[in-house]
Amino acid sequence: MKGPGGTRGSFMTMARFVFTWLVLSGLSPALQAQDVRNLDAFHQHGQTFVTWTEVFDPGVRYRVYRDTQAIRSVSDLGRAEFLGEVDSESSYNLGRSLATNRDRYWVIREGDEPLSRFRGLFVHTPLEDTQAAHYAVTSVSASGENQLVRRGRNTTERGIFETVAPTRPVLQNVDATGELYAHWVTHRSSPFQEALSLRPSHGFNFRLEPGWMPGPRGLAIRLHAAGEPFSQGWPHRNEVQGDVDILAVSDLMLETLWTLWFGHHDNLPSLAREDSLVELYTQKRIVWTLDWIQQHLGADHDPGRVYAVGGSMGAMGSLFLAGEIPHRLAAVLCRNANFDLAAPDIANPWFVQDLLGTYLQDLVLPGGMAAYDRANASFMARRNLAEDWPFVRTLNGRNDETVGWLATWNFFEAMREARRPAVHYFDDHIHGPNGHWRPLHDTLLRRTFATRLDRPMLRFSDFSLDQSHGDGARHSGDLIGAINASIDYDPETARREGSRLSFDVFLRGGEDMDATAAPFGTVRLTPRRFGEPRLPAGSLVRYTLSEGLELKDERLLLADEHGLVETPPTPVTHTPRTARFDAWFPPAFPYLFLGQAPTSPGELQTILFGAPGEPWSVAFSIEALGDQPRSRKREHRPRLDEEARAGALLEGEGMVRIDGVMPESGHIDLSVPIQDLPALDGLHIRAQARVGHNRTSVAVAVLRRSP
Repeated sequence: MKGPGGTRGSFMTMARFVFTWLVLSGLSPALQAQDVRNLDAFHQHGQTFVTWTEVFDPGVRYRVYRDTQAIRSVSDLGRAEFLGEVDSESSYNLGRSLATNRDRYWVIREGDEPLSRFRGLFVHTPLEDTQAAHYAVTSVSASGENQLVRRGRNTTERGIFETVAPTRPVLQNVDATGELYAHWVTHRSSPFQEALSLRPSHGFNFRLEPGWMPGPRGLAIRLHAAGEPFSQGWPHRNEVQGDVDILAVSDLMLETLWTLWFGHHDNLPSLAREDSLVELYTQKRIVWTLDWIQQHLGADHDPGRVYAVGGSMGAMGSLFLAGEIPHRLAAVLCRNANFDLAAPDIANPWFVQDLLGTYLQDLVLPGGMAAYDRANASFMARRNLAEDWPFVRTLNGRNDETVGWLATWNFFEAMREARRPAVHYFDDHIHGPNGHWRPLHDTLLRRTFATRLDRPMLRFSDFSLDQSHGDGARHSGDLIGAINASIDYDPETARREGSRLSFDVFLRGGEDMDATAAPFGTVRLTPRRFGEPRLPAGSLVRYTLSEGLELKDERLLLADEHGLVETPPTPVTHTPRTARFDAWFPPAFPYLFLGQAPTSPGELQTILFGAPGEPWSVAFSIEALGDQPRSRKREHRPRLDEEARAGALLEGEGMVRIDGVMPESGHIDLSVPIQDLPALDGLHIRAQARVGHNRTSVAVAVLRRSP
């Protein structure tokens, strides 16, 4: 989060304003006294555009009135609805001027020339259909409001027919790299557009920079950093592949310069009151723009490939979007993000508190959530754990004193606890685009844009080849490292077919900076985006891991209260292995599940299903292939309580019997560890169970050596 930036464009804007004031202040009193004239208004796409010739005084403001009857006198003005007030030179497009380093003015009708310098502008969004709407504009100076009404000069001659309809942005410019649009929002909700600003007639720019490949293409929402115009955000067009369009939006706001891509309290530009609310105007405006651009692109757009990308403040906004519209984003890439606006080690807490109220005030959003909770990515990651988020990639520096490190560490932990798919890179850089991982940025963009919203994802946890991100202190753990960087799944082959998910999982090799030369690693897998309906708590998922036709592991996983499952440590290599997850039900009752491909050393997963309250027993034996079943005499089947159930089975000797009473859940996990056996060739485990008076079929699993 930078302080107010001193860009060339902002300097030019201020210099132009001061020059205008100096020149016009020397004009004759008669010229200065001229009032509003040449008022005009027209309606298009649910909005009325009111323009007028301004008074030659840059210190004058303008008030706009509307009525369903003609406004011909001061008394008529008192009856009319006051819509709002705008500054001098309201036709000036500050955002575009900063982006181009030239003075630019709004275009209000597609194909028309921009408004002239001294043409005032107010854009009104009506709340109901009107047969004849009349407008008037007055001027306000230090001496007060001039309410003189001159028919045909500062009032409209005839009523305007207005309809409530979806608003539409106005094309400002088309060049070789894209299209620039303007969209006017207001402080009041209408049937087709909710309030998206603190004030009326608030104009914003956004730009579409299309890719060059035929559609349908993906769409990257690009959010600029503080101090940057929308035209300069990361990534630039030449860094993004041709099958991805860029939507560049703007966070420019005169009251505070920007809103951190979040929103602000409702008493700006004054300080927040104790009863102020924080409105997420900026987030809602981005969502509106996304809605419109997707409709505008039509068949050229792939809704399964929508991404949010940005650096610094833009990275923060991308994570805010992950919490706002998680169901619409496939992935998020954040460079140098702050993850908590109330963190103790951020550089500019005063600006944050001017925007959102003080930390002690602890203001809330209209729905009741605390604003600083909503602005805390770790808090949001831990909410609604069953809800799927986009895949998140982050890059942060330990020595970044602008956004801090403690909140970064907390976010890593929150994503791990929530089991949300994420990859985190960290090094020793300060705030900025450079650092150890800088050469990898283009590669990370390509990986991000390969993720699809309509395909399942994997969360990797406890990856054995990760570096340490420490304990939250800036210099604890590895100085340079990553979490989940050298493991991946192929997004092109990730599939959801009915109740089955499948992923090709592998260690990343090759020449990329985050590749690993290690031949082997272990990781826990949590599948996300299982589809609808979500897995109920307590449901079973059959997990298998295969390399080609060879089964490497088989397990039953139990869904937790959020409908999530997690594998035990899974062996992964540079050769892709297919991890499959199937919703599973026991085919018979009672039923004995024996996990296939148990390893030595390792664990044999054994789950018995039966009627609650019934007595049960399970007999195990380790045998060589081709051997006849051993004697079933009791002396060869020692009884073991659950604390000692490893017993002789661990040593590969004799037979083992375990028994008990079936719990209320109707199933019990009897998994036993297997020690390192000297010879595995031909060894297999046989097991059979009894529940009440019923026996299960014999289950057999062949032992193998751990990879």
